Amino acid sequence: MAASTLSAQTPALPAAIRASLDESHPGWAIVPPPNTGTANVASGDFDGDGAPDYAAFIVYPASEAVPGGAPMGRVIAFLKTGSGYRTVPVSRPLDASKGARIHIQTLGKGTKQYDLNTNRPFVLERDGIRVSPLSSGPCNTFVYRDGVFVGTWTCD
Repeated sequence: MAASTLSAQTPALPAAIRASLDESHPGWAIVPPPNTGTANVASGDFDGDGAPDYAAFIVYPASEAVPGGAPMGRVIAFLKTGSGYRTVPVSRPLDASKGARIHIQTLGKGTKQYDLNTNRPFVLERDGIRVSPLSSGPCNTFVYRDGVFVGTWTCD
């Protein structure tokens, strides 16, 4: 039986991912987790191809098109390809000016989950990403399907 996994140490993003973020989101940062039991970077085989993928909660400055705008945050996945990594959004963008603190964790293939919208159990067909706020609010489990991450409300 597969279980939720959270490595004792947060994995580091590979240099190729950091370089890509420097280009796509200048000024990006990963907000340090508030304690050792939380993570802001996760790794797993999110697309099911056997290669290690990564996901991270990235905070970045507001667009230059919106002067004085709030910094934004988003969970982004980096799926390993033959030539590097493909960036795929996981969560929607959120206002990070209010100290948004997000915890992410890899849930292994075969992990049992419960869909709170439909009141039905389901089993992850590949590694998934659980995204939850550190203060309060619902958490969602995201699974990669047909080129996008699909979220399901799985805990309060």
